[in-house]
Amino acid sequence: MNNDYVTHPELKLSEEKTQRKLDNLDSKITQVDNKLDYKFNELDKKIDSKFDLLNSKLDAQNKLIWWIIRLLTAGVVLPAIAYFVKTIFLK
Repeated sequence: MNNDYVTHPELKLSEEKTQRKLDNLDSKITQVDNKLDYKFNELDKKIDSKFDLLNSKLDAQNKLIWWIIRLLTAGVVLPAIAYFVKTIFLK
């Protein structure tokens, strides 16, 4: 007996089973996709918070550096101006 041929009801049943399996597979793929989206969103939030923290630390460091530069400049420039004023005008 040759099993190369199927009847219409067998074909119909096979198509229905295949369609159910495809639907289940599609559902599972959707679940995995949603989980991946959630994980990537959480990771994105963590990375953003790390960059925000880093930016705030860099801003604070830049302010401190500028204060130090201003103090050093004031400590050098003001005495130099006072010296020139003293030597030029008070001689």
